Amino acid sequence: MPARANEEDNIEFDGFQRAMEAINGSMTRVRTGVSLNQLRDGGAEFELGQVSNREADEIKEDEEETDNGWWTQEQLERQLQEDVKAGQPILTADEDGDLKVDMAFLKQDMDVIYQQEKPLIWKKTLAIGHGQRVTENSTIGFHSVSYLDGSDSPFDSSVMRQRPFLFRLNNDLIVPGLRFAIMTMCVGEKALFILDPSVAYKEMGCPPRIPGNAELLYQVEIIKLYEEGSIGNFLTLPLEQQATYSFDKLLEMADSERKSGNSYFVSDKKRDAGIRYKRAIQVLESRPCFNDQQEKAVKDLLIKLYCNTANTSLAINRPYAAMTFSRKALDIDKYCVKALYFYGKAKTVTGDYDDAERYLTKAAELRPENPDIISALQRLNSRVRADRQTSAELEKKMASIFK
Repeated sequence: MPARANEEDNIEFDGFQRAMEAINGSMTRVRTGVSLNQLRDGGAEFELGQVSNREADEIKEDEEETDNGWWTQEQLERQLQEDVKAGQPILTADEDGDLKVDMAFLKQDMDVIYQQEKPLIWKKTLAIGHGQRVTENSTIGFHSVSYLDGSDSPFDSSVMRQRPFLFRLNNDLIVPGLRFAIMTMCVGEKALFILDPSVAYKEMGCPPRIPGNAELLYQVEIIKLYEEGSIGNFLTLPLEQQATYSFDKLLEMADSERKSGNSYFVSDKKRDAGIRYKRAIQVLESRPCFNDQQEKAVKDLLIKLYCNTANTSLAINRPYAAMTFSRKALDIDKYCVKALYFYGKAKTVTGDYDDAERYLTKAAELRPENPDIISALQRLNSRVRADRQTSAELEKKMASIFK
């Protein structure tokens, strides 16, 4: 829900909305059903219970996926496939035939790109880039695999985690030598870099993984550069800089991300679509509204995003996440047909047939001619009949055993 700035929240929540709120900081869900009349009149009373472990797991999985979802599954798969094809250009055999990092050997085939009295940064291009050049203010998504001299495996790898880094290059978290090295690259480029300790972690190191005065080897690939004004760029800014963005600009960014999500959805990339919807939600939910017009604009867009996310969650078999986002939409508009429909479908998947019928029937009352809702009700009825038949057959078998 959007925050309303400089005033107390005076929205009067009815029973349905109160049921969706957290109690004492923990997540809750409705345990008992309601009649359609109660739902319509907003006078229902609900019994509240803790969210199931399954729902909590799906919500956590969703959050982690969104936080790290600055790339597409297609990009990840291509990256991993290319690494397999390329073998291990970093490791060389020692006298015993063991594969290890030999920086002195690697430097023979590398160019010095920075020096002060002595060479400090070496580079070897593994794949030529095809996109924009990285600058000091760029926000980039990139893979990085890091090695120590004499090691046979990396001490850090975004490839192994399948989570590329997202950084704004003027962020102090990037060591100076790596920042300089990355600024020699462009989108799509892959390269090896060796950093002298003086442009890395110096004599202190970074215990326990990096000892003092250690040379570091990085394999870096630039996956994407995020333009100024994009959500990727925006969310890497300090809060004080985020606050300088106008309301209209925030709304424009969020809607652009929604449209990007729609394109992924149509291309059958449901997981990537959901990530983009949730990024837009992340921006809108945390930004204040200063008047009724702004609040309405945010709520209207959030309803679309919540419903789209519920739909993608169903498509990737996360029914509990679908319920969570459907409820968010219903918190804003309890007569939102799409939210009722997706909530009912999710309840069907989890086997909560009574609740599924209530929500789908409510959706059908509001849109009686909608073929998707009618089809969902028909599928629900088929599942109920099939379950009843299975139960009856089990009862017969049990009865025959005890005759």
